[in-house]
Amino acid sequence: MNPSCFDTAVWRKKAIAFVTRCHQHLFGKNNEDPLVYLFRQGIKNEFAKQMLMGWNKYSQERPMENWGFGPGPKKLFLTKGLVIPYIVEKELKSVFIHSFEGNDGAGTSMVPGSSCSCMILQTGQGKSGQGKKAPPILVHDLFKGLFLFQETGGLGCIIIHPDPETPVDEDVKALIKNTEKEMP
Repeated sequence: MNPSCFDTAVWRKKAIAFVTRCHQHLFGKNNEDPLVYLFRQGIKNEFAKQMLMGWNKYSQERPMENWGFGPGPKKLFLTKGLVIPYIVEKELKSVFIHSFEGNDGAGTSMVPGSSCSCMILQTGQGKSGQGKKAPPILVHDLFKGLFLFQETGGLGCIIIHPDPETPVDEDVKALIKNTEKEMP
């Protein structure tokens, strides 16, 4: 991706539309397979709704130019699977698609144009706000990380790096390194 030809505003608009449509598909009709998959991963429907998870029913190719990339013959491939957006302070940062079908098992990929290769999930420091701050937990399996975040009620910090093809973000490396320094 050539950064000088990439328009983040166009990408964000297309990605929001994609995430919205996929969310409607997941909680619409004929959605038994993805909901069963989420159930088997321990993900509750209410949590999936809060995270704005969705389902891309069919793999599709889209012109890269329509998604904010420069002109060219390449196509953006959006695979069939569960769609997990990464939203920070009401701003869509990244979109991950988890394919749960096929002979190759399951895999997670990041939609090109996404700005963060990791999801940093945290909402609070405990009921009293006191006590020792828990170190962040780095997880590579998307649904194990989401399940952990769901079951802890969002306490602590879960870092999910689901796409092994992409390097870990520098801010995530710094967060982990700073936490290691704080640990006794």
